[in-house]
Amino acid sequence: MPTVQTGSVLERTVLKEGEIFLVADRAGDVKTLNVEGHGLYYRDTRHLSLFEMDIPGTRLTLLSAAGELNFMSNLQFANDTLLGSSGEVVAEPRTISIRRNRFLYNDG
Repeated sequence: MPTVQTGSVLERTVLKEGEIFLVADRAGDVKTLNVEGHGLYYRDTRHLSLFEMDIPGTRLTLLSAAGELNFMSNLQFANDTLLGSSGEVVAEPRTISIRRNRFLYNDG
């Protein structure tokens, strides 16, 4: 059987509420073609296998991540240099702040 190298458990975000759970990367993304099992699951069946946040023209930098409760997480991002379609600088680094709040709710 071939071996598959995966990332560290510390590089994952896991949220759980009842029979629903989400496995994502540190930034909260569920990337396509991942081998780490990222996705949104209900009763052990994956129902979502792709969910990414992307801002064209820049890369987002994760500044902080907090998850005091097992069913929610709060992620804070800032931009790198944001380039326009013709390559001009539209925004300097760390001038755009994005907060990504995630929570799961199981109504029974």
